[in-house]
Amino acid sequence: MSQIRKLVGPDGKPYASAVPGTLGGHRRNRISGRLDCPAALRALARGGYVPNRVFFSTSEDARAAGYRPCAVCLPGAYTTWKAQQDGVSETRPVGDSRRQLSTRRRHSQNHGEATASETTGDGVDGAQGVLHWPVQCTTARPGVMGDWSVKEILAHVTLWEEEALKYLPLIINGEKPPRYVQYGGLDAFNAQMIEQKRSLALSEVLSQLEETHRRLISYIQSVPEEYFTRETRFRHRLQLDTSSHYPLHARAIQEWRERPVEERARS
Repeated sequence: MSQIRKLVGPDGKPYASAVPGTLGGHRRNRISGRLDCPAALRALARGGYVPNRVFFSTSEDARAAGYRPCAVCLPGAYTTWKAQQDGVSETRPVGDSRRQLSTRRRHSQNHGEATASETTGDGVDGAQGVLHWPVQCTTARPGVMGDWSVKEILAHVTLWEEEALKYLPLIINGEKPPRYVQYGGLDAFNAQMIEQKRSLALSEVLSQLEETHRRLISYIQSVPEEYFTRETRFRHRLQLDTSSHYPLHARAIQEWRERPVEERARS
């Protein structure tokens, strides 16, 4: 007698099937991926994924049921999905965007960004808050944070993720990253680097931010768990360059968007 499995259909409701599913998913976080996804397998091994595990017959069923593709094991499908979401975000109200962002860390913890999220904590929400802000707010107008525009804040976030990618491997090898005194200190370093990126188009800044964040998550997932479960130089540097950094800039953009339009125009 063949085994009966429970799959989720395109209407989001479970049904019995004699044929096993081809994709797995997380019911609460509304994300789907391959059955051999390394991020999902790690989450399953920790035991926190099992109560929310669901299965689908096809990717079409998963999408119709409201489950987005995993960025790790289905990068092509994820890129297509994200492009579609970015198109919608151009007209999405700020409140809806913030609600969407509040779920992203829960998504990443269970499928695709588990180690990074566990390490950087709530700061990941801030990263995604900057990364996925509605497009119409990402102007080159100064005054959002000091003399910086939203575009320059995004470039700044990218800069420090690039620094993390550059120096975290040195720390793992027992080496010491160079100090920023050679630039005149951190403030001078930030100013010099942003000046170099000032001429970039917004599309270039967004592309660099997206790609750098993807590479950082991929790198962190390759690092042994021991570097995250206790206080280490690696963990400290990662937090400095990411989680302690993101909320400040996400909050500045939020506050800028909440100003009256006339005040923003004068800034």
